[in-house]
Amino acid sequence: MTTNPLVNLGKFGQSPWLDFIERGLLLSGGLLRLVSEDGITGVTSNPTIFEKAISGGREYDKQIRELAGRSAGVMEAYKEIVTEDIRRAADVLRPVHDTSSGADGYVSLEVDPDLAYDTEGTIGRAEELFRAVSRPNVLIKIPGTREGLPAIEETIARGIPVNVTLIFSVKRYEEVAEAYIRGVERLAASGKSPHRVASVASFFVSRVDTAVDRLLDEVIPRWPGSPKAETAISLKGKVAVANARLAYARFGEIFSTPRWKELASRGARVQRPLWASTGTKNPKYSDVLYVDELIGRNTVNTMPLPTIDAFRDHGKVADTLSGKEKEAREVLDDLGLLDIGIEEVCEKLVRDGVQSFTDSYRQLLATIETSPTPTASSSRRSKGNFPKRRWRRKRAGNGNGKEDTMRIAMVGLGKMGLNMTRRLLRGGHQVVAADRSREAVKEAAREGALPAASVADAVTKLSPPRVVWLMVPAGPPVDENVEILAGALAAGDIVVDGGNSLFKEAPRRAKRLSEKGIRFLDAGTSGGIWGLSEGYCLMVGGEEKAFRVVTPVLATLAPPGGYAYMGPHGAGHFVKMVHNGIEYGMMQSYAEGFELLSSAPFPLDLRAIAALWNQGSVVRSWLLELAERALEKDPELAGLSPYVSDSGEGRWTVEQSIEAGVPLPSIALSLYMRFFSRQDNSFAMRMLAALRNEFGGHAVKAASPRPRKKGKRSG
Repeated sequence: MTTNPLVNLGKFGQSPWLDFIERGLLLSGGLLRLVSEDGITGVTSNPTIFEKAISGGREYDKQIRELAGRSAGVMEAYKEIVTEDIRRAADVLRPVHDTSSGADGYVSLEVDPDLAYDTEGTIGRAEELFRAVSRPNVLIKIPGTREGLPAIEETIARGIPVNVTLIFSVKRYEEVAEAYIRGVERLAASGKSPHRVASVASFFVSRVDTAVDRLLDEVIPRWPGSPKAETAISLKGKVAVANARLAYARFGEIFSTPRWKELASRGARVQRPLWASTGTKNPKYSDVLYVDELIGRNTVNTMPLPTIDAFRDHGKVADTLSGKEKEAREVLDDLGLLDIGIEEVCEKLVRDGVQSFTDSYRQLLATIETSPTPTASSSRRSKGNFPKRRWRRKRAGNGNGKEDTMRIAMVGLGKMGLNMTRRLLRGGHQVVAADRSREAVKEAAREGALPAASVADAVTKLSPPRVVWLMVPAGPPVDENVEILAGALAAGDIVVDGGNSLFKEAPRRAKRLSEKGIRFLDAGTSGGIWGLSEGYCLMVGGEEKAFRVVTPVLATLAPPGGYAYMGPHGAGHFVKMVHNGIEYGMMQSYAEGFELLSSAPFPLDLRAIAALWNQGSVVRSWLLELAERALEKDPELAGLSPYVSDSGEGRWTVEQSIEAGVPLPSIALSLYMRFFSRQDNSFAMRMLAALRNEFGGHAVKAASPRPRKKGKRSG
């Protein structure tokens, strides 16, 4: 056995990977030496690594000059720079990939982190990146968010290798493994060999200790000298390893089931756990803690260069994963006794991880966009020596919104307005936030928006053509803002009414603004509180040229294919009105059906039925998914009062049907049923009972004593 501990990891079934990439390492032969001398068999990258590499070295200058010279877009430049590094690394690792028959020798490339909560966007971007790199030994990194799970399954089913990143909890690891297996099953069912696709599940380690140790440090002084304090002290630096060991135990169980064995017999590869974030953050701990303690068969450990150097020098190689489940569970049980929930900690770490990578990604794009072009006489980087590069931003009509960013004002920061602001910011846009509530503006500013003291102030922070998006209640609030904007904006600017306004108001508002040459769009917006993660369906009316100007914003707010031009002023809100009327009817139908199910002479599980109907049934829908969630929280819905409000669109739909002479019996009845839900003691029903008793002598039920209303007695 060699004396190099890194090489010896392979003897115990673990692949050492490098968690770092930069062009200098590739051009100098540094990666090749790590592969040949230290047994490194893979490379991982992330936006933070690329941002540091591109901003800190000169190896990218030549390519950046060429891209700037041909007026490439920022996203195009990013894609070309990153994929070149990934291709170079993949080519260095290709011999490892070939000799291992595709089991190892991979380099990872991450999907844009601002797609972490966008399933369809992630799927599309994963396929695009895999094709762009055009190497078989590339793993596309998809975050292990809830929205990422179906993207993992779909991407694997398409035969694209996947590195699932940002996994912190055992529960989420189980869900990731299930998504992988479903994807492999679909790939095999399509007639393709499951042997062609590989995957790793990146389970983050050191960040868990950093977060948990901070909580343990709060326990110790609260209970000085007590058993609780002693327990807290004993757990420091142990929870992350224990958490990872429990995940490894589940890995062994999941990939030894008959279900998996059947797939393995057809060539399927296990999804190996990859230990990520293995650089030690706490200087009091061993600098190889998260390598020494996590060695076992069918695993990967991706290490930063300092950790690789440290492990090469004094790492200890032994199986430290097998048979450790009981010990690990005791650590997590003790943590629970201190009222520290590992799932809550891990959930926050996922959110923080997504945000950290998103911040790095945006900084990376900014670095590329503002990177100076060296002059012929320049010998080093100096801010004063280089002119600012002017990148071309491709204008509207690019189809996916990713190469276009805009600065717009969002007026109205209620639930939808604030979430739309968040989604735009995650998409790389700049948003000026305005609202009557100072707290709402502060919240938007904390998310990265530019705060404005008023609507007029927001306009001063925009550049022509200015775009102001209104998300305020229908009626007078819209008119008030239209009047303000008529005086603050100029010819060519655009106002978008994205609220639930009556479609008949749009032509009047458009005419008022057109007097100043300002363009107006009415955008029916559907998505509710789930729009932030799922995207918003946008139905837009108004001038088509103005629609094309705001396409980058629409493309970011909507899921793929989720926005469209409806026609002239009013068309957008008309389509949204009818959409809401249909929604009323669907909700009423579901409500009636589940009421009948609840009265069945069988012990039915209504939540399970809702889940079942969403799998291939003709009545499947997002509303049914919401019904499942509601029933999961409260199977009897006992915590809810049977009182149902209605919004303007339902009434407007029925009124329009009367005006147009178009019968809408289901939608109209669903509206009236909402009225009925608000009556505790209906006079109509009492009258009905009285008439039935009078004409037929049918039995009636006496009413409970109720206060008499004052007034004249009827004769």
